[in-house]
Amino acid sequence: MIAEITVLKKRIKELERYRMHLEEMAKERTIELEETNTALRVLITKGELSDPLCFSWRSKFKMILKRITAIKDQVVKCLFLQIAPKMVFLAIVIEEW
Repeated sequence: MIAEITVLKKRIKELERYRMHLEEMAKERTIELEETNTALRVLITKGELSDPLCFSWRSKFKMILKRITAIKDQVVKCLFLQIAPKMVFLAIVIEEW
């Protein structure tokens, strides 16, 4: 029983590290996209990009940002659904112990 609790705690910590890693990757990608978006805005301001091209890039970046947000939300939900039952089980086991 104690070994099972130890394994469960270890898995919960691994899932938490993985979740944090995914969040960090999402933050890094978001920063990259924001920097690219800023660079494009500068080019637009200088008049170095034509309107149709700007519209196309703007649409693509909005779509990418929506996808990143959706993926991040799915990862958080998935991890919660994986961790929550284990935490409840762990709480029950500890309470009964």
